[in-house]
Amino acid sequence: MAEMDFLTFPISSIRRSIKDIDDSYRNSWDIYAELTQNAVDAIRKMQAVCDEKGAIELTINARDKSIIIKDNGCGISADDIPNLLKLFSSGKWDDKSTVGEKGVGLKFAYFQSTFFEIISCDGATGGRAIIKDALFWKQQTTDDMLKLDFEEISAEDIEKSIGLKRGTKITLKGVNISGDEDGSENSIFKLKFEQLKYVLRSATYLGNTSTIWEDDPNPIGIVLSYTDYSGEEHRETLENRFFLPTEIYDDKDIVDIDEFEKWLKEKDRSDVEKRNKLQNKILVLKGTYQYKGYRKIQYWVCFLPTRRNWDTINEKNHLFEDITDEKELQKWKQDNSYCIFTPGIYTATKGMPTGITVDQPTTGFSGYWPNFFMIFEDDLLSFDIGRKSIHGKIQTIYQTKAKEIFGRIVPYVTNYTSAIPLPSPISTTFDRDAIRDYIKNLVPLESSIVAFEKNPAEQEASVAAVFYELIGNKTIKDIVPIYSGYRHQYDLYAYYINASGKKEFKIIEFKSHLRNITKDFPDATKVFAEMDYIVCWDVNDTDIQALFDFGITCEEKSKSELNPENFSGSVSHVLLAPNINPVYVIDLKKLVKKA
Repeated sequence: MAEMDFLTFPISSIRRSIKDIDDSYRNSWDIYAELTQNAVDAIRKMQAVCDEKGAIELTINARDKSIIIKDNGCGISADDIPNLLKLFSSGKWDDKSTVGEKGVGLKFAYFQSTFFEIISCDGATGGRAIIKDALFWKQQTTDDMLKLDFEEISAEDIEKSIGLKRGTKITLKGVNISGDEDGSENSIFKLKFEQLKYVLRSATYLGNTSTIWEDDPNPIGIVLSYTDYSGEEHRETLENRFFLPTEIYDDKDIVDIDEFEKWLKEKDRSDVEKRNKLQNKILVLKGTYQYKGYRKIQYWVCFLPTRRNWDTINEKNHLFEDITDEKELQKWKQDNSYCIFTPGIYTATKGMPTGITVDQPTTGFSGYWPNFFMIFEDDLLSFDIGRKSIHGKIQTIYQTKAKEIFGRIVPYVTNYTSAIPLPSPISTTFDRDAIRDYIKNLVPLESSIVAFEKNPAEQEASVAAVFYELIGNKTIKDIVPIYSGYRHQYDLYAYYINASGKKEFKIIEFKSHLRNITKDFPDATKVFAEMDYIVCWDVNDTDIQALFDFGITCEEKSKSELNPENFSGSVSHVLLAPNINPVYVIDLKKLVKKA
């Protein structure tokens, strides 16, 4: 019996694996996140065995699309360098001290470039590896194997080359990041210097979130050099801490909720005193709690007195582009939310911001959520490749705590803060000017086929209204509404007119987000098997993950894949669950944009 090497992969399978890695990332700045994560992990491993200050030099040239990062971390031995560059390898799988563990970050990086070089030394042995044209190779269909050039170099020669006795230097040239959420390519190389600094301190490991709760006794020294798209050169030492939205404000502008509640208990305070204490102030709260006794989670929260404070924060940090037209600015904000401060519930782990947000929980007074910024740090947090999402059950942990914090702060806001945002429907307060200002700041829809002026996202009633309008103007031609209302459990009962002209009875449900349908399942308010269509606005990865956590698969379908004899030509996705007929999804954003 002959032995054979059977654990080999055909090149086509390797290319598919590379495409899967590429597809798992959704943000242009993910390449910065991966490179800096590796650098910080290496420094933390070095500091675990010796008392030495960590240092990172990051050099970016937007004109020639190059990235160079150098760290004085633990380094890599000569034997390990080629192995770490293999597609399915990692040096961190058994290391609980590091954030990285999946072994794909470095591969993702070099497959976005036409030239990759790594020079590293662990203090004893080291070497240089070069990979050329990986970006082009992954796009080809030939059977030629991608080559790695490697040479072992003495520690002395490496020190002469990169100025370090121990550490790593990585060079990427010809970087081409595609698939940005705004549809453009290489948007990371179009950032202003201030925007780049914000991204590095809010979405990569250079922005150490642990410093929110305690001082870092050994912060990493970070030097950023940047040649921007216009050719202007910048160089600055960055603070190794997370970029909080309150940094531009003085202490007198901020009220700590814990301190405020201690002040309340000192003696009987009048409403006038309370109002004077909180009027136009930013409210902050931070703390730590144990989830089920084993999971330590830290949180930091701020509430801004008005939504206009977000613009003030971004303007003072020079994050906005020079756009004077209000509609264009709103559109720019929507497309570039990753490089400006925005409200939301954010996550971090082991000092690293993940860039993953959590949906706000359902509460009364929901109009106050756009004034909140929350971040949760959880060392047990795990996320998928590409930092797209975290498990639905883990999200629920943060949502539950976020709801508790929201409930603690909002009563002070409603009673004693002078600037009131859009009231919740359950609020007895009606502020016409606040509602007008809120609506004014919504993103324009700018559709030639729908009369609605503002984007209907977040509003189920607006989604329903746009749907009916699309029926009225014949964009949706094969659905005839019969009866609408909430009295009989579902939102709309209708006929579908099939290709032969026969009427088929259908049940339709409206949702602002497709994922919101899962909230109706636990108590059987809605039943998956009873629905025929779900109408929503913009199906995204968060929706798909939330449904997957419920055992439901969401598949995008082209018109050619759908049988016109059975369902509407307006369908964009199909929901599949075991042993149950599929439910079809109408994504109104696709219809409006397509038209």
